[in-house]
Amino acid sequence: MVTRSNIALGTAIVFAIVGVSAAIAALRFLNPPPPRSGLLAVADRRPAAVTYPALGGGVVSTADFAGRVVLVNYFATWCAPCRDELPDLEKIAADEAPRGLAVLAISADKPATDRQATVAAFAGEQDMGFPILLPPAEAPLFRDGMSVPQTVLIDKSGRAAYHITGRFDTADLRARIQELLAE
Repeated sequence: MVTRSNIALGTAIVFAIVGVSAAIAALRFLNPPPPRSGLLAVADRRPAAVTYPALGGGVVSTADFAGRVVLVNYFATWCAPCRDELPDLEKIAADEAPRGLAVLAISADKPATDRQATVAAFAGEQDMGFPILLPPAEAPLFRDGMSVPQTVLIDKSGRAAYHITGRFDTADLRARIQELLAE
């Protein structure tokens, strides 16, 4: 038989379950899991080939750097985090090039009549000492609405080994580069 006390008890149990579920959801939201660290296992790596026209002429491909570790950084001239990480990227490029690291920057600025001039001015202002690629309008990054900055590390065999969305942590990125250089 259903009594008021049974209904009250059932209601209290339901509210307790809902409250605990809400608290768990809030904790997950406020304390997200730490970002993935470490390289992909070699068996899980997939080919990562990129070939685009370069600022200043010619065409550059990740395949041009076979046998080297390649850092590919997607940036945009209007992106504040991209600007923030450029000095670190330039330092990494200078420090690690003798050990076998190649750095490529890919502009995510939308193709327009003034894109080349805008990117060239930005590159000069930032003193970017590595190739800057200018993808065509039909490139997947424009079609798929890619966010920037993003950084991809490609191993010596041309396979994506590490991917970072957002501003990279310099110490972590350097550690991953060292791991790949040692492979």
